[in-house]
Amino acid sequence: MKYLLVLLAITILSCSERATTSSAQAPEAPNAQTAPAANEANDAPAAQTAPSANTAPDAPSAPAAQTAPSAPTPSQQAQVKQAAGAPQVPVAGINWKLVELNGKNIEGKTAKEMYLFLDPSSPLFKSHSGCNLVTGEVKRGGTDQMWFINLLPTTMDCNTPDIDAEFQRALELVSFYKVTGKTLVLSKKGNVPVMTFIAKG
Repeated sequence: MKYLLVLLAITILSCSERATTSSAQAPEAPNAQTAPAANEANDAPAAQTAPSANTAPDAPSAPAAQTAPSAPTPSQQAQVKQAAGAPQVPVAGINWKLVELNGKNIEGKTAKEMYLFLDPSSPLFKSHSGCNLVTGEVKRGGTDQMWFINLLPTTMDCNTPDIDAEFQRALELVSFYKVTGKTLVLSKKGNVPVMTFIAKG
C-alpha cells in the first residue's frame, strides 16, 4: 500500500511536468499583421494634380498708327508741276536764246538772233550780240557762280550799236547763274538778273 501511494504520486508529478512542458513548447500564434497603413500611405504616389490650363499668350499689340504725310503746300505743288512739265537741262552744251536784257524784252530787236553757247568740253564760250560775235572764257565756282572773262568781240558795223554794247557789258557783270527747267538767268552781284535765256530746240 505504501508503495502504491508513492507510485501514484510519481505518476501524478510526471503527468504534471508533461502538461507544463507541452504548454511551454506550444508555438505562439502569429500576431496578425498590421496593415502598413502609414508606410503605404507614404509610398502611395501622390495624386497628380491636373495641369493648370495654359494661360493664353499675350495678344500682340497693334502697330502704332502711322501718321499720314502732311499735304504739300500750294507753292510745293507748283514746284512739282513745274519740275514735271519742264525738266532741267544742263547749262553747258545748250544753245541759249536771249529773250531779256537788263529786264527788257529783246527778241526781234536785232538783225541777228542773240544767243550764248558754253562749250561742255572746255572753258570757252561763244555768243552773239545781234551785231557781233563775242567769244572768251567762262569760269564757274560753287553751285551757282559764273564769270565771263577775256571777251573777244568782232568789230562789225550794225544798226543796233547800243544793244551790242549793252550785251557785252552785261556779260562782263555776270557773277551768278541759275537754270530752271529750260530757262537760264544770268545775274550780277546782288543776284540782280541782267540776261535771261531760253533753251533752243
